[in-house]
Amino acid sequence: MIRLEHEGVAVEWVDLGEGMHGEFDPDDELDEPLLRFDVLRQRNDGEWEEVDAASYCTLVSANTVPPMLWIGLATILGEVLDDVIAGVSIKRICEVLSWMSTDDLANDHPITAREST
Repeated sequence: MIRLEHEGVAVEWVDLGEGMHGEFDPDDELDEPLLRFDVLRQRNDGEWEEVDAASYCTLVSANTVPPMLWIGLATILGEVLDDVIAGVSIKRICEVLSWMSTDDLANDHPITAREST
């Protein structure tokens, strides 16, 4: 798990064994292990809680190198930070960000919710 935090908001990559069509199938040469991102906020008591509708599987391979994963986390955090702090729903933003792929990260141009509208 790789995690990035700023101003009481955190985003993290999580590997839950997901693949292109549900659970990753290592016997299927066309399948790829995929990462999920979670968005969390820090409560007043210092504990972390998941943000509603902010956990999505992406098209980012679990085999992606860490420098590229940091680019993805920074992009996600930049997209959701202000809305999480303001208490606004980020479901739509996260749905768009779920289309982020390893190729996007390799090209240093991850998808953003603002570009898709």
